[in-house]
Amino acid sequence: MAQQGRNERCPCGSGRKVKHCCGIRRGPSEVELAKAWLQQQARSAALVLAARSDAEVVALLDAATLLSRQDVSMQLPLPRLLSPALGSC
Repeated sequence: MAQQGRNERCPCGSGRKVKHCCGIRRGPSEVELAKAWLQQQARSAALVLAARSDAEVVALLDAATLLSRQDVSMQLPLPRLLSPALGSC
């Protein structure tokens, strides 16, 4: 059985050529979806913070910096600046 060429119709039944059909991923990637979600969350947070006074925003930021001391699960690993090979020198 011969291999299907790029200019033949796709076996999925769409009527499109193989080079323009199933071999190509369509729609946004997971990274693009995650970025869009984060942008939407940032806009929502900005609207909430815009209604607060400067003193309230400062108090919220101060409280947020103390969360990792209150609950160990809130600690985030920081990216390594040096590779493990360089860190042992």
